[in-house]
Amino acid sequence: MTLEKPKHYTGKIGEYTTGYFSAPENVKAHEPYLLGKIVYVPLTNAKQGEHVTVDFKGQFLLAVTGKFVAGAPIYLDTAARTLSATQNNNLIGYALTSGENELAEILI
Repeated sequence: MTLEKPKHYTGKIGEYTTGYFSAPENVKAHEPYLLGKIVYVPLTNAKQGEHVTVDFKGQFLLAVTGKFVAGAPIYLDTAARTLSATQNNNLIGYALTSGENELAEILI
């Protein structure tokens, strides 16, 4: 039995971090969003229905509300559009720095 080569290049599993799709809502560049439970960060602003290029994982500099420590899980409040170390069901990543009400390095 011989395996057929793929007809289209699809990227390497585990290394593919950037993609694009139709924005499910209006999105702002460099702010995290959820598509179901998938975290994405748009690289550009886009209106609902427009194609948007996004990153699915990486290290980002994002504003975090409240106190947080390095290694703490960071959650997204989708209604308020804020990040914090306060637990909810929307885990987006982990803080790589410590602080309070400031920009933090977040690993998504």
